[in-house]
This record gives sequence, structure tokens and C-alpha cells, in this order.
Amino acid sequence: MFFTIGMAAACHSSGAKTVSRSMPSTARKAAPADLPGITPASGLLSDSAPLTSVDVLFYLRVMQAAVARYQQPTARDNEAMVQEPLIAQREAQAVKQMAADMKAGKYQQASADVHHPTTGEKDLKDRYAALTTEGADVLIAQREDMPERQWSALKTAVEMAAHAGGFSVASGSAGDGGSAVLTQAQIQRAKQQQAVMDENEKFIAPFAVQIRLLASKEMKEMQDLRMKGGR
Repeated sequence: MFFTIGMAAACHSSGAKTVSRSMPSTARKAAPADLPGITPASGLLSDSAPLTSVDVLFYLRVMQAAVARYQQPTARDNEAMVQEPLIAQREAQAVKQMAADMKAGKYQQASADVHHPTTGEKDLKDRYAALTTEGADVLIAQREDMPERQWSALKTAVEMAAHAGGFSVASGSAGDGGSAVLTQAQIQRAKQQQAVMDENEKFIAPFAVQIRLLASKEMKEMQDLRMKGGR
């Protein structure tokens, strides 16, 4: 049985809002700000920052909510499961018609055949993809104002620590059987990364079974839903 999490409030901050500013049309759109209170994506991706209790509690809360989401989908979730295959059929038919018009030399008509999904259709397609391919956890983390990059990094770090065993970043060896020559800086960096990974594994140990169960349960729910969706 999953234990009740009593620190949910500490895991979510309402301050993670990206300030919108006018930018030149050629400028790259700024990435969403990381959710405050959780280890930043950069630290998680580089193995330079160990996991914290807030990180783990946030992960558990999101994953528990994700499993529950499959068991009790929202009306919009159900709509996505019904409508996305129909949208896909319309898109496939549009492509088929466009090819026929191109072959017949009807180039102007062919350009009109292109299916441009509405905002509502895009939302349904994204929701369908999340529920059947990425996992409902993506939707839950998004609801908590956590950027996808940060959530992906956090989920990977937690689940790697829960499944860790025998992997060492400091034991560099070439795939062709030769030895990789590392600089002192690279060796030191590898040792620091390994230290963080070892610390994460020890820290996660009390929660490892629950983490593996949650990840496995969500995967099964996702696969079952995909089978029902026929895609």
C-alpha cells in the first residue's frame, strides 16, 4: 500500500510563472522557468545535485496522481481517446486526397486539401499522446507548473536511483575494448557524478520498492489504455 504523503504543500510553489516580455520575432522563445523548491533540471541532468526529500515527495505525489488518472480519467481524457483516432483518419484522408490532386496536376486544390488541426484538436492529440505514449505523469506535472524538461530530469534521476545497481560513471572504458584516456578534470568530474549517484541510491533506498511499483503500474495502465484505443 502506498503511504500517504504529508508534505504535498512543500512540493508545490505558486511562484513558478514565466514573465512574458515582448521579443523580436527572430528571437528564440525562452524556456519555462524551473519550478522553485525542486532541484533544477540542470543539476539533475548533470548529476551535480543530489536528490532532496522534496524532490522525492513531489515525484511520488505526481506518480500516484498519474496512476489514479488512468483509473478515473477526466471527461476530456475520454474525449481524447475517442476523437484522436478520428482526427488521425481525417488527416490521413487529407494526405491521400492531396496526393491524388497532385498527381492529377490540381496543385491549387492540393494545397487546399491540407488539414490544419484546430486548437481543440491539437489539445486532444497532445492529451492522447501523453496518456498512451508519454504517461499521465506528464499531464500531472504540467498541472503543477513544472516544465516538461525539469519533470523528465527528475523522473529519470529518481527512477535510475531506484533501479541502480552496478553502474559506474567513473569506470570509463571504450566500446572497442580499448581504454579511454581521460584528463584529470574529466576523472574528477566523473568521481563527483558517481558520488552524487551513490548518494541518490542510498537516499532513495527506503522508497525504492514504492517507486518501482508506481512506475510499473503506470506503464501497465498506459499499455492497457493504448490497447483499448486500438492504436
